[in-house]
Amino acid sequence: DIVSTANSVTYTTATKLTDGFASYSFRVQAYYDLSPGSASNIKSVTYTGHLNHVGTISPSGDDALKNPQGAAISDSGNIFVADTENHRISQFNSSGTFIKAFGTQGNGNWNFSLPRGIDIKSDDTMYVADSNNDRVVFFKPSQASSGSFQAVSTGTTFNYPSDVAIDQGTGAIVVTDQNSNKIQLTVDGSTWVKFGSFGSGSTQFQGPQAAVSDGSNVFVLDKGNARVAVYSTAGAIQSVIGSFGTALGKLNAPTGIAVDTVNNEIYVADTGNNRIQVFNYSGTLIANWGIAGTDAGEFDRPTAVYYKGGTLLVVDSGNNRVQVFNNQ
Repeated sequence: DIVSTANSVTYTTATKLTDGFASYSFRVQAYYDLSPGSASNIKSVTYTGHLNHVGTISPSGDDALKNPQGAAISDSGNIFVADTENHRISQFNSSGTFIKAFGTQGNGNWNFSLPRGIDIKSDDTMYVADSNNDRVVFFKPSQASSGSFQAVSTGTTFNYPSDVAIDQGTGAIVVTDQNSNKIQLTVDGSTWVKFGSFGSGSTQFQGPQAAVSDGSNVFVLDKGNARVAVYSTAGAIQSVIGSFGTALGKLNAPTGIAVDTVNNEIYVADTGNNRIQVFNYSGTLIANWGIAGTDAGEFDRPTAVYYKGGTLLVVDSGNNRVQVFNNQ
């Protein structure tokens, strides 16, 4: 409801408002003062949604992010961000405090060129989709700039890979090979399953941006077709979720995807609509939040999402930051 400032209503963090899907906490926002002759902005946002907003990673100065495109969380709780246009990876602790950045622009060891998707295994081996170098590389962040730096190359090549994801159960490496309109997947590092081609058919993609596996399914974010395509790990199409539009459940140039395998939920960065949408595995929309803006829970071109252990990272690229949400 809209209320006047003279009759303001205070909501606490314990207040639960229905969002039309379930009894999740919902955003409360005071509107602009529209009284005659007034131009004051009294907007005040307290955001909670399907998950609670718990922090924002937005370093300044030389550590500032520039059009970040990917993020991941290690088992120890460190947060890593693909700082794309700075051609480096930035590391933060679980509280969002900057630790270090590593990598410089180039195509050699410890170089990156527009790195985008990243993921990290339980043994702390990090994988990076080094997009403009047409490669996927892996290394130990603890040995950054001095340790082993290798490219995933056995049995395949890549054409502007936009994302890489590690299936924590099987160890499979899933690569979204954007410019070849394919998903490439390997379990043993040498035998690859490849599926997809350019087009709008159920087994085709138009600029796939991201993919993630839960061990049984591969969820592909098909940007040009504004949908999520669900495949078996063998490459057989299972279902399609979403279509182009701005209404709830519709997608507009989506670029990021993550899955909660405990609750069987799919998080989608609905980039063109500046929001996050959550679907169940059957494709039913169960939550939605976000509008264009700079406040907590607001977005400017969210391009990637990463879910782990109840924490969701949203890479808010246009705002050069990462927003952190959890279910606490």
